[in-house]
Amino acid sequence: MLRAIRRVCTPRQFGAGGILVVLIILLADPAPPGAATAASRDGEKGPGGGERLFSMEFRDVEVRDVLRALGQEAGLNIIVGEEVTGKATLSFRQVTVDNALEAILRSRGLTSLRQGNIIWVVPAGDKVEEGMEIRTFPFNYATSKELTNALKPATSKAGSLIVDERTNTLIAKDFPRNLDRVTVLLAKLDTITPQIMIEARIVETTKSFAHQLGIQWGGAYSRDAAHGTALPYRFPTTAITSGTGKAAGPAGI
Repeated sequence: MLRAIRRVCTPRQFGAGGILVVLIILLADPAPPGAATAASRDGEKGPGGGERLFSMEFRDVEVRDVLRALGQEAGLNIIVGEEVTGKATLSFRQVTVDNALEAILRSRGLTSLRQGNIIWVVPAGDKVEEGMEIRTFPFNYATSKELTNALKPATSKAGSLIVDERTNTLIAKDFPRNLDRVTVLLAKLDTITPQIMIEARIVETTKSFAHQLGIQWGGAYSRDAAHGTALPYRFPTTAITSGTGKAAGPAGI
C-alpha cells in the first residue's frame, strides 16, 4: 500500500519567479508475505521493499533550488558548485532518488561526485578526476573570506572550496595530499586572535584638591657683617625715608 505525502511549496522558498507546483513523496509500506512484485523478484526493490518514491513537478525553478529540495527530502547533503546556474522545468512520477537526481543532472549538463551521504554537483565540463575526495572541516574563529583566501593556494586547479556559514563548515574537494595541506593550514588559521586588556580607573576630585597639587615657592635673603657688609640687610624688608632725601637702611636702623 502506498501512502502519499503532499507538500506544496511557495515561490519564496525557491527564488523569485520560480514556482514549485507540487512535491509528493510516496512511502511504500511493507507488503504482506507472498505479495512480492515482479520487480522485486528480478532483484530490484519494489513497493514492498520500503523504498521511497518521489513525484515532483517543477516549473521554471532554479536548478540549484531543485537539487536542494531533492536533497532535503532524500536526506542527502547535495553541494552545488557556484558554476551551476539556470532554470529547470521537470515532472516526475513515482521515481527513486537516484533516478530523479540522474535526470536532473542530465537535463542541465551536470555531473556529480558522491562520497558517503555527500554529493558534489558541478558542470559536466568540469572534470571530476579520479582519486578526488570530499572532506568537511568545522571552524570556530576564522571568517569564511579569510579561510578561502588563505587555503586556495593549497588546492589544485581542479579542487574547490565552499564555506557553509550556517554551520561554520568548510567543504573541500581535492586530492588527498592537498586536503592534508588544508587540514594543517586550517589548524593554524582557526585560532583565537590575541587581545589586549586595558584597565582604567576613575578618580573623582574637587577644585580645592587640584590646588593642593601645586607647588608653593618661598625663601629669604639675608646679609650682615659676617657675610661682607657692615650693615645687616634682610630681604624682604621695609624701607623708611626721611626728610634728608636719603634712604634709610633696613627697618630699625
